[in-house]
Amino acid sequence: MVFQFLIISKEKGDVCVMKKIGCICLLQLCFFAFCFSLNTPLSMAGTVRDDFNTDKLNPDIWQITKVGKGTYSIKDGQLLLESPAVADGAILYCKQKLEGNVTIECQMDSTNEDPGSLGTVGFTDGIFDPEPSPNFWVHWLAHFNFSPTVSDLFADNYPGKNNWPKAGATLNFKSGPHIWGIEINGKTVTHFFDKKNVGKSDNSEVPRYFHVSPDTYTSHYFGTVAIDYVEITGSNVKSMAVSPAGKLAATWAIVKRGER
Repeated sequence: MVFQFLIISKEKGDVCVMKKIGCICLLQLCFFAFCFSLNTPLSMAGTVRDDFNTDKLNPDIWQITKVGKGTYSIKDGQLLLESPAVADGAILYCKQKLEGNVTIECQMDSTNEDPGSLGTVGFTDGIFDPEPSPNFWVHWLAHFNFSPTVSDLFADNYPGKNNWPKAGATLNFKSGPHIWGIEINGKTVTHFFDKKNVGKSDNSEVPRYFHVSPDTYTSHYFGTVAIDYVEITGSNVKSMAVSPAGKLAATWAIVKRGER
């Protein structure tokens, strides 16, 4: 709304000068500001993304648990997790406890994984060392198992109680880089492979941790997985620097390695 009013001024005793001025109604401006504030979220979703383009993992974000000769290294923009033999194991965890709506995405190449392997990526209900299979599988929530050309997806109410419940059909693909993803949204958990929806299950609605490993067990499998990036986004995710040098990852400023 625009209205007109008169300003009367005196200058050196001369006759008053009237000026016509158009301005925005103050009441309208205040009303607009109030409505805008109602539609602006008080906080924005946070994102942690790491493209592994530094030679060290940030210990404030990541934790590696390992057994035997299980190890990791960063080379040419990839994080290599290695489990050289059956008795070895190595798991990468994000140290943040994840609650509420959250999405994880991990691009990796499992070409050098054991063909009969149980490499895994997804959620667990805590941070644990690699263990023999009956001890570890009770900790899984929604996750994928993967080998060089096959991947199975498991429901969020997984932990070894309900006949190994799957969230969708077995995936078959060519060896090479692929993207695994899981989205927690309300009461639904959705699995994605190469950005495509491949399965759903019910949300267990419990705190969770992201993990990826070539071998969570110390009783069956072995191999190496090469990870290009991990991205974790959610309403309760705390955006953090991806490296000690202080590269900040957030939904509006994601650190990227660039084209590979």
